[in-house]
Amino acid sequence: AVVSTQSTGGRDFSGAEVYFTKMTGEPEAGQYMEAEHVPGHVLIHRARHMHGTKPLLSGSRYNILTWLRSSSLRNSFCPMCRSKPRLTPSVRMGDGFTV
Repeated sequence: AVVSTQSTGGRDFSGAEVYFTKMTGEPEAGQYMEAEHVPGHVLIHRARHMHGTKPLLSGSRYNILTWLRSSSLRNSFCPMCRSKPRLTPSVRMGDGFTV
């Protein structure tokens, strides 16, 4: 599985709740859930879970986003477009795929 984490910074803000709908590749089933950003807390979810952020109403908010995945899974398909990636060797740092 691919897991996504979001860590929120900023103390004085309102709005910008994260919402979740369906899982990628599954039929729409009326699923909807909101999660409030709590400064200092980390929100962890499956990356296949379609999500977005409601508008920021006031203040400033900062996020650090990470995706945690195995190379074998990442090499088999792109989690965003679901297509098989074309692997290209790289020196030192690459784009997250391995050859």
